Amino acid sequence: MPIVDPRQDWFLLSGREEAGFTVLKFYRYLNTKDCDHDRVITEDTLKLIWAFKAQDPSSHDDIDYHGANNRGGKSINLLEPAPNRDSPELARALTATVTQVRTALPSTQQTTYFCHVFRPPNVTTKHHIIKYAPVIQKENIGNVHHMILHGCLHPDPEQFIGQTYRCQGQGSAMPIDLMRCRFPVALWAVGGGDFYFPDEVGFPIGRPGDPNLFIMETHYDNPELKSGIVDSSGLTLWYTPELRRHDAAVLMTGDDGSPQLAVPPGLSEFSVNSMCHPSCTAQVFPPEGITVFANVLHTHLVGRKVQVRQFRDGKEIGDIGQDNQYDFNYQQIRSFNPPKIVKPGDSIVVHCSYETRSRNEMTFGGLETKDEMCLGWMLYYPKVEMDLCASYVSAYDQLKALNHPDPDRLLQNGFVPGRAFKSAVRNVTWTPSLVASLQKAQTESKVQYSCYSIRNASAVEGPPMAPYPFSLKFAADPQPDCFPVLSSAIVPFSRPALFWMSALLSLVALIAGRRV
Repeated sequence: MPIVDPRQDWFLLSGREEAGFTVLKFYRYLNTKDCDHDRVITEDTLKLIWAFKAQDPSSHDDIDYHGANNRGGKSINLLEPAPNRDSPELARALTATVTQVRTALPSTQQTTYFCHVFRPPNVTTKHHIIKYAPVIQKENIGNVHHMILHGCLHPDPEQFIGQTYRCQGQGSAMPIDLMRCRFPVALWAVGGGDFYFPDEVGFPIGRPGDPNLFIMETHYDNPELKSGIVDSSGLTLWYTPELRRHDAAVLMTGDDGSPQLAVPPGLSEFSVNSMCHPSCTAQVFPPEGITVFANVLHTHLVGRKVQVRQFRDGKEIGDIGQDNQYDFNYQQIRSFNPPKIVKPGDSIVVHCSYETRSRNEMTFGGLETKDEMCLGWMLYYPKVEMDLCASYVSAYDQLKALNHPDPDRLLQNGFVPGRAFKSAVRNVTWTPSLVASLQKAQTESKVQYSCYSIRNASAVEGPPMAPYPFSLKFAADPQPDCFPVLSSAIVPFSRPALFWMSALLSLVALIAGRRV
């Protein structure tokens, strides 16, 4: 029997069974203040679970087991602002679909990256991309990890049109000038859906200086090393000559898989940081700052929290997106309403927490799904000459924290901070004190700063390696007020805490042909 909550905080408005669907409509408060039995509904990912039987129970006391297969769940962000799906521009917009072209996944590697090169839509005046949506080949849903549509402005684009390259990691064969010219236009990752730009924003194409190549980068997973997987997944773009007020751009912040991102095994929590240094934003952000209207948070399998924290004059002033219940299989673009403003001289710190209790070996940064990253992509306007802003903790200082006898000699014998660093850290016998020492190094060691523009290498330059310019003291996550459970009486709440759940409960209609 399910446990009955001693205080009922969900209020049924209506229910119906129609054409094989069961639909319930009800509401509850975002924070019921019943901390023993209810979760606070925040902007974090929540897991909705459901179960059903074909027969209705005879009474509240006769609810027996639903069976092993009559159940499921869905990750969702309940507070995501609703996009304007009914924009008249969308009905009049042109569309273009860009996909991989029958790309065969190797059966000898679990992780591969392929890049296919296209012409952008054939327009000779400025247009705005205002929406994009994934087109995933149905039988390959479990193999497509993420897609990034890059733009590239190349002096001789025709030589690359129609070519497909292995483009990351082992076996990479992509021409170096394509690697160096590309910048992100559209992002999609596992679990994500359609993305609608805000009504006043679009991504520009069609002008001199806009991309004359599109490069579709797709990260594939083949964990079972199956043969015969051929894929043509990609994205559909909606674009229009009806120009919007602002041109969108994308800025990548955080650690994109450096070797010195090192997480010990067997831990319930271990965190890392990557900073966009204040000198980087001071060089390129306009006086009024940039406006961030959406983001994508990204780690791999052991990521549990991702927070993009904003600092001004060394003090935290808020976040630019966070998810304290991160789900690798739900990487939806998250919109901000109102948007976030980042001023020149502000610092952006991407803070990620990992849980490795199921692992017996070290986890390092890298491109494979079993490796880790700590990223916060920011969608913003107006465009500035910076495509990446990040920092990477010193391999030397981490080895010193682990009492390595001679890190200088070790790192001189290998690529810094790659193979030699990994080899040394893999051999550590982990104790609580060594874990604590390595954790301390994540905030107190020297770090290598990186900020750069793909199209203009001289536009921005990071400072030399140094410790963080201020102490990374993060504001504590707010804790909900709690009432003791005394009875089933309804406790009064402020009106802003109320959340109407009618849209949510349409999800129950997914249980086709069954009764809840």
